[in-house]
Amino acid sequence: MRIPRIRDYNNTHWVVGDEVYKCTVHKKLPLKNNGEAFGLCDQAKKKIKLAAWQGKIEGLRTLLHELLHAVEQEYQITLNHETLDIVSIAIADILIMNGFIDVQK
Repeated sequence: MRIPRIRDYNNTHWVVGDEVYKCTVHKKLPLKNNGEAFGLCDQAKKKIKLAAWQGKIEGLRTLLHELLHAVEQEYQITLNHETLDIVSIAIADILIMNGFIDVQK
């Protein structure tokens, strides 16, 4: 399986617990402090937004990160943001290093 391009995640649906989160891709995701987000998870609206400018690996890591925010909501757990970052990177790397997702395709 190849790593999807970031645009391939647009209009996809992800089941988390008993809920379905819709993922969309956007040119920019501005933040209140004038920065820009890689991704956002609106747990109330069940929506995940990803920034389109990311590469394949970064996009996969960001999707996993935002899905972990959804997991927090749906499984009623709390993870600090540093833990979310580490776990999302680790899961993406494990999938790539073990050949489940192919970087070369």
